[in-house]
Amino acid sequence: MTSTDVSRRLVSGASRLVYTTQLLHNELRKMLPLLLVSLSTFNVRGLGDELKQSYLDRDCTQYKLDVIALQETKVRESYEQVFPETGNKLFVFDQTSGCWQRGIIGFFISKRMLPCYSYQTSQ
Repeated sequence: MTSTDVSRRLVSGASRLVYTTQLLHNELRKMLPLLLVSLSTFNVRGLGDELKQSYLDRDCTQYKLDVIALQETKVRESYEQVFPETGNKLFVFDQTSGCWQRGIIGFFISKRMLPCYSYQTSQ
């Protein structure tokens, strides 16, 4: 094997390595938005009003929030609601505890994150 053959093999191997690294880099760039999640928490001081719910949907979209934890929803029961214009979803859960009388918490989840969301009730 001549030195020219060795040089060609090295260049060919390096080219394949660079190409493979570029492919991996491109795939990671595609996945990066799924790996980065924007979280926020809102004290909504009541969520029974449909106008407040629409503001929540608007804010989630406007500020590109993936998950919003909701405090002080003050609604009486658990429910789920989908916003058809954006595909975002509102989940409100009944939370009972021995030290608190009764409270409701909720989560507003963007359409982008819904495939990653899973909820199971404990029996």
